[in-house]
Amino acid sequence: MFTGVHQDEVRLLVKQLFQDSSREKLTKVELRPKLLDLSFNIMLRTLAGKRYYGKELVT
Repeated sequence: MFTGVHQDEVRLLVKQLFQDSSREKLTKVELRPKLLDLSFNIMLRTLAGKRYYGKELVT
């Protein structure tokens, strides 16, 4: 039922990871806070229809 929400949130996370990374050199990424934001965004979008955090807020 909420597959679209999951797909949108994962797509936004991957997009953010690509935008944050530099194409010329490898960098370390802290995934824990990003995965926490992903979890909160999925929960709130399924419950309230709005995102918890992020550049591309869905209303």
